[in-house]
Amino acid sequence: LESTLGSGNYIDNIYFIVDHDFNGNLGVNNKNLLVLDAYSIENYIFTKEMVYELLECNFHIEDNNLKLILAEKYHNDLLGFLPKISDLNFLIYYAVIYKESPFQLKKEKQDFSKHLEVTENIVKFKDGINILSKLVHNILSERIQEILSFSEIKKDFNRFQPIYLSYRGKFIEGFFDKWILMLIEDSKAQNPILFPEKFSQAIKFNPSVQDLSFYASKIRVPAEIESFFSNNLLKKKKKKCRA
Repeated sequence: LESTLGSGNYIDNIYFIVDHDFNGNLGVNNKNLLVLDAYSIENYIFTKEMVYELLECNFHIEDNNLKLILAEKYHNDLLGFLPKISDLNFLIYYAVIYKESPFQLKKEKQDFSKHLEVTENIVKFKDGINILSKLVHNILSERIQEILSFSEIKKDFNRFQPIYLSYRGKFIEGFFDKWILMLIEDSKAQNPILFPEKFSQAIKFNPSVQDLSFYASKIRVPAEIESFFSNNLLKKKKKKCRA
């Protein structure tokens, strides 16, 4: 941002949109910079609204009430799951804010979702899994426990609400992947639980081959992004703008 906007040559036609993460704008304020309110763009995408559209467009479910019920189940299941990764998110928060070193985290959503399983139509961690030990590296377990005991710092961390917008988005995406596979398997069952009856045609949907742009196409542009471009890009119609 400093090397482009700071040069004075691009001030009117380059825009920056960055994740909020746990450290916000890092003290940088510029009218061409938008720092998301959510942890990341994934938090805006993997929502019950997106699930509803997915059920309509890719599962071809016509029953509106069923779509609403399933989308609400996803949201409630997510809300029930996220507190189970509070410590993991707090550890990331601490490492970022207080520059804990050494600290390494497996970032790929697959590294997270492979530790999840489905039991009685609920996505949860596999039995015996300690997700901190699986995802966090280069930091002693004793140090992890010490950090988790910092109650005053946890109070600051707990200000991040709601947690489905504030926790790491890749974890939510990993949860979604496992949840939607659960739904697909239930649709194939002879006696499905989540559907009124077995689907007559197999659902040809595989979350592992979809990218963010596919899911993003099923939601409205977040209001803060729409407003950002309305206040900047769209007011400069006579100029060539690039975002």
